[in-house]
Amino acid sequence: MKSIHLSVRWKLIIPFVIIIVLVVGALLPVMSRLVAARFESEADRRLGQIADSVAALIQNSQQRAQLSANFAANLPEVETAAALTSKPLLEQALVPRRDSLALQELSYYAADFQPGGVAVFYGGPVVARRLQASADTTRIRDALIAQALASGEAVSGVAIAPQSSQIIGVAPVRVTGGTDSTLLGVVLAVFFVDDQFIQDTSSILGAGLAVVKDNAPIVSTIPRDSGYELLLQTGFIDPSGAVTSKTISYGDGHRERLLAHPLVLDGEAQGSVLVTQPINDLVQAQRDVQVALATFAGVIAVASLLFGVATLVNFARPLSRMAEAAQQVSEGRLDQRVDVTQVFFTRDEITTLGENFNAMTERLQHL
Repeated sequence: MKSIHLSVRWKLIIPFVIIIVLVVGALLPVMSRLVAARFESEADRRLGQIADSVAALIQNSQQRAQLSANFAANLPEVETAAALTSKPLLEQALVPRRDSLALQELSYYAADFQPGGVAVFYGGPVVARRLQASADTTRIRDALIAQALASGEAVSGVAIAPQSSQIIGVAPVRVTGGTDSTLLGVVLAVFFVDDQFIQDTSSILGAGLAVVKDNAPIVSTIPRDSGYELLLQTGFIDPSGAVTSKTISYGDGHRERLLAHPLVLDGEAQGSVLVTQPINDLVQAQRDVQVALATFAGVIAVASLLFGVATLVNFARPLSRMAEAAQQVSEGRLDQRVDVTQVFFTRDEITTLGENFNAMTERLQHL
């Protein structure tokens, strides 16, 4: 098999060309993508922690609602009003406590309450029809009241619904006498998961927030011009409960990272939490790293190029000339000489070889 002739010059050039192509054409884009992915992963990790904090704050409010209901249920004036089934006395006892505990509702239900029934005293806001409790919220409220009446223990829960999302605590009211106690009813304490709640939470956590259920926003501090509502309608939230994320851009060039995280309360999925934070600083840091990588790749490429040129000048070109001269000598032209000019005023083995070659051809020519 005939071998392929490849000059020393190309044998030296090709590896340097390959190195430059790999560094600039392949390694740099790969590293840039890895850097971008790492920055996005770090942003998503932080947003995930914020989403977990939202769930923790809701559960903390849930505990507060239960403690508030239990505190009010054990007040002597509430026990007296409940024993008399007196709505005016219940109002006098519960309304001041509702205000002092910063609750949106503090109501009383009798022991004979049945699902769908009404409170003996309703201590909540009179809301517009559009803000009336949804069927899901009413169902959860009724279930918690029934549970507290059946167990005689304080309970709590959360109802995330398109209308009137609530954090609910329920505690039994008893009148003790001798060794027996009579269950009179329950006190129900409520915090609303409303615009004020989500704005306060957003301020505490320093991020845009939205609580979403069935791809519909319940409450939100995320601007609508971010387009997140359209994303919800196009399947941004994974039905399996996996965390999803995306970078969103506003018309003015402002960019934010948007993450959808399952909202799990008491072991039950209650929709999702959307979290946004500006990533302009992260994008700038990412660009700085990418510029540093590009600079490094450029230095490597230039250094490889310079090294290659130096190798050609000091090694490949003299050898090529010597090979050509040797070819001429083999054909009988004994007057061949090679240039032994010193490069950078230094001598090396190639210089010595050239000098010996010239001496040899000179002797041959003399003979």
